[in-house]
Amino acid sequence: MRWWSVYACLCAPVVFLYTLISAQLLQQQTCQLIRPSRLPTVAKEGNITLGALFSLHDAVLESELSFTSQPEPAQCTGSPLHALRTAVELMGGREEERDGTECQGKVPVVIGDGGSTLSLVVAHFLGVFQMPQLVKHFGWTWVGTVAGDDAYGRGGAQIFNDKVTKLGACIGLYEIIPKNHAPAEMARIVQRIGGSGARVVLVFALEQDAKALFSEALKHNLTGVQWLASEAWITAAILTTPEFHSILQGSMGFAIRRAEIPSLQPFLLRLHPSSFPDDPFVLQFWEEMFRCSLQNGSKGVGSDALRPCNGSEELASVKSIYSDVSQLRISYNVYKAVYAIAHALDAILRYAVECVTCPPEFWSNLKRDACIPKLVEFLSYGDTMGMALLAMALLGSCATLVIGLVFACKRHTPLVSYSVSLSRPAYGPGSVAISPDSLPCNLQN
Repeated sequence: MRWWSVYACLCAPVVFLYTLISAQLLQQQTCQLIRPSRLPTVAKEGNITLGALFSLHDAVLESELSFTSQPEPAQCTGSPLHALRTAVELMGGREEERDGTECQGKVPVVIGDGGSTLSLVVAHFLGVFQMPQLVKHFGWTWVGTVAGDDAYGRGGAQIFNDKVTKLGACIGLYEIIPKNHAPAEMARIVQRIGGSGARVVLVFALEQDAKALFSEALKHNLTGVQWLASEAWITAAILTTPEFHSILQGSMGFAIRRAEIPSLQPFLLRLHPSSFPDDPFVLQFWEEMFRCSLQNGSKGVGSDALRPCNGSEELASVKSIYSDVSQLRISYNVYKAVYAIAHALDAILRYAVECVTCPPEFWSNLKRDACIPKLVEFLSYGDTMGMALLAMALLGSCATLVIGLVFACKRHTPLVSYSVSLSRPAYGPGSVAISPDSLPCNLQN
């Protein structure tokens, strides 16, 4: 397979994937880019291209728009290590950088962004559908809602507000966190929360948006608020640091189930720039992780200058979110999604094979795509069934032999002689029929 990647994930049922992939593979469409993409992508060659979107940056530097020429490419900042971990896990091999000027071929399935509309399925069951029950259980009647400015945040918050209102509670405030995290707007949102009188506030947003909100709340010393968390940030490592304990202690939310992926950590620790010399994500990650430059000479000026990397850096020597496999939640969803896609593709391939009846001495294999010889099993005299059949055969043979001997020894007696004569009936002229009534009395007795 070939993976075309740039975020993260939700596992869909195999039946849905089977239908989706079938429809996409059957369509004969030509790929044509409207304009070259400026986003860096990595890919691995294979027979089938599966796409995935991974958010490798959590902030963007806005540039001035002149509206007289094509805008410059967006400059991204920040590199969430868990997203890179998931991307490396999904790729599972050496990546090849693409310049975006050529089509990557047909992509039958894309593992979607964790904040996309399709990914709201998990959010609905873990967050939106359960949070109103908390409001009802604790008897809260004045609740605030803060949402991220995306389909995940707006959609989830709207469902929460509708359900809470039906339960008799009132929505004290409803604010949207801007994607650029403008300081003035973030300060206004925090002030609005403090002045609303709402002691219970739901934050339905991605972890980077939640971090921006709580960082601003720390500046204003906003305390005494019971925060309700969506599953996107309730287990976020960036919000479990001591600096947030004063405002986030006691927060409640529903999280995605944690699971383990065998042998994942050793696989992640094998990452090294020498194995991926053309991958811009790995190079940037390495420089940020070890605060060194992979370019010739130092990088940057003044206090921000990075020393040259000396080649002795190893991921196993540092602790980071990238190599931490104790909280595999989104990554486990990617893991399940890949297997669901693989099973769907396998079902499709097994469907397109023509059914052929196997010969009598053959039967089909487990995959039902080939005929294999039947296994011939021989009974041993040491087996229970073999011993039973042998005993019955010997008993029958002995009984037949005994009866034969009895007839041979008594062949001159009237009974045996008469039986022998009855066993050889005569037909035709001169034949005589003997009636039992004409036998002597002693013979009948």
